[in-house]
Amino acid sequence: MANIITRTKEMRIMLLASSKLALGHISRTLRIAQAMSEQGLKTLVLYDQPSYPIPSGIDSFLLPHWILPDTDLFQGRMAHTSSLIPSEGKSVTEFAQIRRDKILNLINDFRPNIFFVDHYPFIRRRHIHGEFLPAIESARSKGAKVLIGFRGFLDPDYELDHESIKRASNIISEYIDGLIVFLPDKYRHLVPQFLFQLTLQPHFIGFVGPQNLKRSIPNELQRDVFSSFGGGGDAVFQLKAVFECANNAPELRFVVCLGPNAHPESRKCAAYFLANGGLTNTLVVRFIHDIPHAIAQSHVYIGMSGYNTSMEVIASRTPCILLPRYASGEREQLVWAELLQQLGYSVGVHAGPPYDTKLLLNQIRSCINSKSPNLHSPIFSGARNLAKLIKMNFSVGNKGRNV
Repeated sequence: MANIITRTKEMRIMLLASSKLALGHISRTLRIAQAMSEQGLKTLVLYDQPSYPIPSGIDSFLLPHWILPDTDLFQGRMAHTSSLIPSEGKSVTEFAQIRRDKILNLINDFRPNIFFVDHYPFIRRRHIHGEFLPAIESARSKGAKVLIGFRGFLDPDYELDHESIKRASNIISEYIDGLIVFLPDKYRHLVPQFLFQLTLQPHFIGFVGPQNLKRSIPNELQRDVFSSFGGGGDAVFQLKAVFECANNAPELRFVVCLGPNAHPESRKCAAYFLANGGLTNTLVVRFIHDIPHAIAQSHVYIGMSGYNTSMEVIASRTPCILLPRYASGEREQLVWAELLQQLGYSVGVHAGPPYDTKLLLNQIRSCINSKSPNLHSPIFSGARNLAKLIKMNFSVGNKGRNV
């Protein structure tokens, strides 16, 4: 962190990301900050995941971070996001206050012209509201314009409960100057309809994903199959299917990345197969800093299909087999998976459980034995478009206008 609290006449943008919302939000926020920095905007990212690498040229501040409770596997370094606990031996209430005070002090010192938060207020977690809302109020009181990012649930039938929509609508009406959706405009028909019922209309700016990612076929030091199930949700059934495939294909090389916020049941599943499966062809890792390149350096990728995963698959042009999470009536990942299949990136979508591991293994072998398809990777212009939008609509010394 170099000289981050120096006020200048140039536009200053503060971006807040929390691992409590899952890791994808931090990845996306860092990509946005990098694009802003490349456009000559001074940025400061507040984040709380010490294992995340910060791109060069980006000023950042590591907040007091939540850690993971002790477990038997990997020395307690994995848990569900809702299970994260304070890193300083404090109570959750005390720790939340420490984080909140630190954020408010940074806002006071940095005095941003733009304050950006991803995926707020479309969340139900009370402690996130207790941290993000005071930060938004503080930034707004000091003259900042507040922008919120929305990754876009690709499911027009997705509905928040009435109270959540009412709270989000009130916050947007009172505090928010811009609602940014990280999708191209042509996909507006696939987002939830409640977005168009808010007082502030959404602005579609394009995909936010990895830039300049080159596809490379695995060599003897790499792996045939790369699989990741991070983000914080329960992936036990998906993991079980991948481990069973690895167990039945000893000639293939697998890497399975559980993610630093893996669900406890996912940890148990991994522990069981590692102890009893004899998986000498499988490397299980806690975290990989550069997931996009790991995907690009594999013959086939197996994973779920949230926003970030979908962007990384598209950027890598690696054939994928998708096992979307489909629970609690939320179809977002299933819609993403079907879209990737239509675009030619996915060779199979398995909306289980249960999963047909014989079919899954046949699809894996087909990918490895076939010539890699010549897939087109779209331009990930969302982050750059947001930077340009800010430069066009705001300037130091004026009040700007809603975007």
